[in-house]
Amino acid sequence: MFRRALPLIGLAVALSFAAPAQSARDAGVLVRVRVEGKTSTIFGATQPRALATTAMDALEAASTTGEFYYHLRKTDFGPYVDQIGRYAEDIPGTSGWAFKVNGASPPVGADQFQLKAGDVVLWYWAKFSNSQSRITLP
Repeated sequence: MFRRALPLIGLAVALSFAAPAQSARDAGVLVRVRVEGKTSTIFGATQPRALATTAMDALEAASTTGEFYYHLRKTDFGPYVDQIGRYAEDIPGTSGWAFKVNGASPPVGADQFQLKAGDVVLWYWAKFSNSQSRITLP
């Protein structure tokens, strides 16, 4: 009887160690977040840590902690951040909100970009340059 119980105890111990890892993964990874407005930092001058899975989750975590508003607009390409704080996008295509992870603009939307532990997420007000087709910080 003791021999039969031993494998079940081992299975229970293995599952108890596996469960926290799964729930931690669902909660996200620790990243750093900053939100820069048109003229000043809205959140995270010291780039505080947040648990996030995607760049969009990082904005949500920052919004909750920093108690600022943001708005999403549904588009054919996925959700688009068209306002953070008091600043809504200007004429579409000329300026608005953009994000970078570790200093680079990802080739996918914020809701699709999977973060890794230690990533630095920057949301910022950008002016879109038609001549250079790139996003620049003001």
